[in-house]
Amino acid sequence: MQLALQIQKMEAVAIIRCQGRIVTGDEVRALQLEFEKLMQTTKKFVLQLAEVNCIDSVGLGALVRFFGVLRNARGGLRLGKSYPVAAHRRRGLIFVATKLPAPASKVI
Repeated sequence: MQLALQIQKMEAVAIIRCQGRIVTGDEVRALQLEFEKLMQTTKKFVLQLAEVNCIDSVGLGALVRFFGVLRNARGGLRLGKSYPVAAHRRRGLIFVATKLPAPASKVI
């Protein structure tokens, strides 16, 4: 599934709802273009990731880059409803975000 973006503006905040995958290629480019376009009118963003099913290393790097650019511009980036980690607390965030199998815990 490719990345679908829905944009909503509330006062000085741009809310970007993402659905699909944030991965190398057209998906990351589409998100970057949307950020650049919206940064002309606002420096405050909320990125909704509830319907994102995959983020690869390039996608994660893009999110970190957006955060830095916005921070330097005295803006901000907040994540809303990211991966459903509440059900996976024992496994750890990195294993949920990367879809890696969690290491077996040692029982003593």
